[in-house]
Amino acid sequence: MQFHQFAILPIEIRLQIWLATLPGPRHVGPLPPARRPNIRKRRMPYQEDPVALKINRKSREVALHHYVKRDATHLKHWERRDDVKYSAYMDYRVDYASFYRFQSFGFDAGTANEEDFGALFFSRLEMGRIERLWLAHENISDLARDICRWIDRWLDLFPRVKEIVVEVRNLKFCGGLALGGGVFLTVAEALQNAQFRGREALERIKEEKERDRIPWEIPVLEVDDVEKLLGRGFK
Repeated sequence: MQFHQFAILPIEIRLQIWLATLPGPRHVGPLPPARRPNIRKRRMPYQEDPVALKINRKSREVALHHYVKRDATHLKHWERRDDVKYSAYMDYRVDYASFYRFQSFGFDAGTANEEDFGALFFSRLEMGRIERLWLAHENISDLARDICRWIDRWLDLFPRVKEIVVEVRNLKFCGGLALGGGVFLTVAEALQNAQFRGREALERIKEEKERDRIPWEIPVLEVDDVEKLLGRGFK
């Protein structure tokens, strides 16, 4: 049903309505390889831009207070490569830069290749604007180690990041984590241990930056099963 009286509403109300159409936190990132055949077959956009960018000049002005146009040349390369339509705008303060696997960053020689190197989805300029990260990890036995290695090697690419979420997958049938010397951690303990060690790594970086007199705030780090993350309000 169309509302034909919208144009005569006071501008303040129209602005509030357009603001309410903004989607809030989104996951913006590369299309996982496993989903590419289905998306390509349907020829549907993988990520949509907020509708307020397309209604009229005023609605677009509202949206552009929050959304920044992505690097068009960089984005076009990925759209051609994956044969999908990605969102051309991002709210770098609210949206999550979402990576479907830790290996997208290539911890070891030979683990990354051009077909599945998701860390390149954002240009260096875009990485410098991102404030929220969402990383997926699939092996609890390497979780704590990989989080620390990621922080040491890659965090500098995201100088403005304020929040890091690590979604740990494949926990449904996992009984826990066996360590050396007969030590066994439950899933909950292993997740807490990974989060604790990650925060220690962030504290070390903070100390190094303070010695160099570089202002920097430690980002919030959350490590958990996806269902629990969603239960705490993550989208």
